[in-house]
Amino acid sequence: MVTGQEVLEEEKRSYDAHQKEREVLFANESFAIGMLQVVAGGSLFAGLAQTSAIITLVGQLPFLGFLSLMGVALVGAVAAAWFKHQYIMFKVVSEGPSHLRHHGVSQLYDHSNWNMTAMRLSMLLSVMCFGVGIVGLLAFSWVHALQPTPFDSTPQGGGYIHPRA
Repeated sequence: MVTGQEVLEEEKRSYDAHQKEREVLFANESFAIGMLQVVAGGSLFAGLAQTSAIITLVGQLPFLGFLSLMGVALVGAVAAAWFKHQYIMFKVVSEGPSHLRHHGVSQLYDHSNWNMTAMRLSMLLSVMCFGVGIVGLLAFSWVHALQPTPFDSTPQGGGYIHPRA
């Protein structure tokens, strides 16, 4: 027969295991948010530093699309960091002493859960924009490279290939 003490001990072990899993998940989310900020920001500024080379390679509109997508990806990653901060803030306040709470615990948990959902959606937005931007840049590079090149005759009568402008 199971005693009340054994049930409490099992619940404590289960709670402790759940807390460890949450800590690992939070560490992974923090790493992912930082990684998204670095790759989106790095791609944005690398694109700006190589503007003329990329425009020559893919054209002006695909380049602007790439920059726009990297900008949105960076904003999404920064927003994810903000929402994570807000989530933790509401969680700490909801679990703190009652005299520090300005709202009810259930309302604080609702705010906390909303921020967690917003953080994950911001991360998804960032990943999607980054992926579409990189794949789009590669696709337009191939499209631009495979376009037929016009020929022009030189004074010697041979074919001359114009360099792309």
